[in-house]
Amino acid sequence: MDHKEAKRFEKCRVKEDDIILVRSGVNTGDCARVTREFNNAYAAYDLILELKNSVTSKYLNVFLNLDIGRAQIHRVKARSAQPHLNADEVKSFKIPLSPLPIQEKVANLIDKSLRDEERKKDKAESLLNSIEPYILDELGIKIPEIEEKSPKVFSVTASVLKDGRLDPFYYEPKYESIDEALRIGRYKLIEFGKIISEISGGATPKAKGIAYLEDDGIPFLRVQNITEEDINLEDVKYINEETHNNLLKRSKLQPKDLIFTITGRIGTVAVVPEDFGEGNINQHSVRIHLIEGVSERYVACVFNSTLGKALSLRGVSGGTRIALDYEAIKSIIIPLPPYSVQERIAEEIHKRREEAKRLKGEAEEILERSKMQIEKLILGT
Repeated sequence: MDHKEAKRFEKCRVKEDDIILVRSGVNTGDCARVTREFNNAYAAYDLILELKNSVTSKYLNVFLNLDIGRAQIHRVKARSAQPHLNADEVKSFKIPLSPLPIQEKVANLIDKSLRDEERKKDKAESLLNSIEPYILDELGIKIPEIEEKSPKVFSVTASVLKDGRLDPFYYEPKYESIDEALRIGRYKLIEFGKIISEISGGATPKAKGIAYLEDDGIPFLRVQNITEEDINLEDVKYINEETHNNLLKRSKLQPKDLIFTITGRIGTVAVVPEDFGEGNINQHSVRIHLIEGVSERYVACVFNSTLGKALSLRGVSGGTRIALDYEAIKSIIIPLPPYSVQERIAEEIHKRREEAKRLKGEAEEILERSKMQIEKLILGT
């Protein structure tokens, strides 16, 4: 490295308590305070703000991340087609210079809020992580750890292949161990197809065709709308009633249907709520209605577990784009306890998910409340 290049890189070196501001790109204006562990690191493509003694880095970082700070950043970066900030533009920002005791109070308040937020999120994550062990424990299933070898090498006898599948993926040791664990579990096993009363797949109308509406149509669910917790209508597309009742009449959703993803994120299952209203699905999912006496909530919980995901993935077929076909879905073996046990398991998982959701919501509220308090402190209102 020559002297000129070394000098240029030296300008990119950051020190503790500097502020790094993203100069360009989709994250233009995002900023962070340099903490001790990143002292003497480099920020080659971003703006580095070295502050005077009249303002603390924690205070400035908080201000730039408040709505009143982000508004100034947005106003400047929006002047050109490509979001960008330069040093002179950043120097033009108007920063309320609160007395140092107020700046310290702001920093302490945001630190406490972030700690409280993190505690809530950790508790929520712990609850969600407890679901998998709970399901396995209730079903009396213990799956041993299987060491993944690279390259994968395993043998299969001719007698096993005679009446079974020929693809090697199906016989991986981890699937064989799952089979064994299921067999010695607490409850009877059943082919999924034996508890299905209806199964049908969706389709996708021509892109940007007349079938689609901007809003106020029939929700048309894609893989991203199907989650382990429920149906997520963010970024949902809509179709008109004619398409819903004709081209896609076989995949019209009914209350208590399972929506089962069969490509992409394979094996994610959501239950259609009683009050969902009308809806439909594309070709990347199937609609499944169960026979009486089987809890759709329980079945969804099983398939959304790591165990269930493995059972689904074992049956995939296809070349460049793997997928589950109807026969593969129907042949999946699942444990089926008595209905009362199914409902007890489903209800417990529902409670844990709802509690995790509540904690995450409280975490967001903590930060929002602290931001409102901080704005009042900074603006003196």
